[in-house]
Amino acid sequence: MNLALSIAQDTNHTVLLVDLDLRGPSIHQTLELDVERGLESYFRGEASLEELIVPVAFPRLAVLPCLEAMAGSSELLAGSVVRDLVEELRQRYADRVILFDLPPALMGDDALVFLPLIDAALVVIGDGHTRKDHLAQLAEMLGDTPVIGSLLNRVKLHPMQDHYR
Repeated sequence: MNLALSIAQDTNHTVLLVDLDLRGPSIHQTLELDVERGLESYFRGEASLEELIVPVAFPRLAVLPCLEAMAGSSELLAGSVVRDLVEELRQRYADRVILFDLPPALMGDDALVFLPLIDAALVVIGDGHTRKDHLAQLAEMLGDTPVIGSLLNRVKLHPMQDHYR
């Protein structure tokens, strides 16, 4: 989410942040979006993308939320409905940077089955949570997928550093 906000601050880019963490969607809560429907409605054929994309308080940023955890998330992400979703987003919003938020890659196979649908990956490393062997395992999983970088998330400041803020 922070990456989406950062990119959207550049006047040359607009961003669409898609919450594909189908195991525990939370972007709508974090951004305090008042929405009644999300991607689950699209997957059930009850709503179109235009009905679900939500502009937020930040210029040049919109969100495609998911409101409910969904059973069989990896099967759904590997299926044709998600392939169709990604293709429709690419065609309809070709002028936007589209960021897909997925659950942690080592928690299940959701991210792995979604890899063929993306142009590049960004590795988010949890400070104090991600170990070196996790990164080695992730590198093997990513294979030939281009990695555009990594972000260190949840950084805890040392008590002395916090003193000088």
